Amino acid sequence: MYKRGVVHGDIKSDNMMFKLKDTNMPVLIDWGLSYVVDENSKKAPNAIYDLATQWHHPFSSFLFKRKLLDKYDTFLQKLKADGLELTRDTVLPFALSSYSNFMNQHNNQFLSLYNLFTSFYMEDFMMYLEKSEMISSEYLIMYNIVLKYIVEYIIDVLVSYTINYKFDIDKYFNEVYLMNIDTWGVLSLYYDIVEKKKETFSISEKDYKMLVNKIMYLMIDNVFKNGNKIIDLTKVTNDIKKI
Repeated sequence: MYKRGVVHGDIKSDNMMFKLKDTNMPVLIDWGLSYVVDENSKKAPNAIYDLATQWHHPFSSFLFKRKLLDKYDTFLQKLKADGLELTRDTVLPFALSSYSNFMNQHNNQFLSLYNLFTSFYMEDFMMYLEKSEMISSEYLIMYNIVLKYIVEYIIDVLVSYTINYKFDIDKYFNEVYLMNIDTWGVLSLYYDIVEKKKETFSISEKDYKMLVNKIMYLMIDNVFKNGNKIIDLTKVTNDIKKI
């Protein structure tokens, strides 16, 4: 769709149906968050700045807010005035504080990833935590793991697309985000498998764990990292075939 400048923006299991006569042909419904990109324009469409960030959107989606962009510009000018270069370390405070502020008001994206990682990792963590530490530690461990992935992803974008203390969000949108957003939505369909109980599937406990391990590898290796790069669909396809 992105080659035609069309973004659905809300691909998830609830918005996917199948034709009765051809169950191999999915049909997307609910185009309420969709928008069309002008192929002759180099700017991100105005529509994206007004859309709410969904749980199945790329972590960088929250950057498409004009007030946040103004704050980042102020941060960059202070960095320049102080004679500091933009690096992963110098931009970390901005990325972390900005997403934390966003998360406090719009926590659906964070909670979705938190639940996903909890479903996958918590059993192993519980094996190694002392009973007295479980209540306080399990939340902090998962919180830090999830936040690390999100913030590192955002830093990838900021460092790669900030040139001479100016952030080119339009370039990022056209080179990366446009190609990734609906791919991200399609791959989020696998969340359901990880978060559901093993009893939901007619397979052994061992096979279920292997399945979940492969899905988590798929998501972590292809989706949750490298925010400045287009998702490699060839690699994703090959990884899915291995599942």
